[in-house]
Amino acid sequence: MQTTDPAAHAVAPHIPPLFYLAILILIVGRFLLRELRERKLKLNQIFILPGILGLLALFLTVSTAGLFPQTRVLMAGETLITFGVGLGVGLAVAHFTTVRLGEVPGTVMVLGNGKTVAIWLGALALRFAVRFAVPPADVISTQSANVALVVMVAAALAMVRYRILTEAKLRQRTA
Repeated sequence: MQTTDPAAHAVAPHIPPLFYLAILILIVGRFLLRELRERKLKLNQIFILPGILGLLALFLTVSTAGLFPQTRVLMAGETLITFGVGLGVGLAVAHFTTVRLGEVPGTVMVLGNGKTVAIWLGALALRFAVRFAVPPADVISTQSANVALVVMVAAALAMVRYRILTEAKLRQRTA
């Protein structure tokens, strides 16, 4: 079926690979500082960031499907798959994250390690591998891959936070 939508054939602007590499280095550097230091999470605010990312993922998915109606079925399938991958990534990260009760009631201290860093970097590498291995042919494929990344990260972070919360509640009962 031939599409008459000119946006479907629009060519994505060329952005130099060094730009993506610089952004990747900044993200990874910031991430390493956060992941490898013990940090305090307030249990009553534990789902704020995953909630914001989830709303962003929903907005991006719906707006992309609205801009490119011919991609709705593909977007639905891609969203379900990347959501599932994100949950798996989140379970793996949560399994290797150290959780202990904080000194202040209602807080927990969490600490990642080399394994959690490797899992997160592997998940991000999936997105960047697609970007560098398969140059986007059009705006739709670029937007679709970006949406998939946000969905995956939102699901992973929600799962990590859920597991941290359940671990904290278990420790509170046994303390």
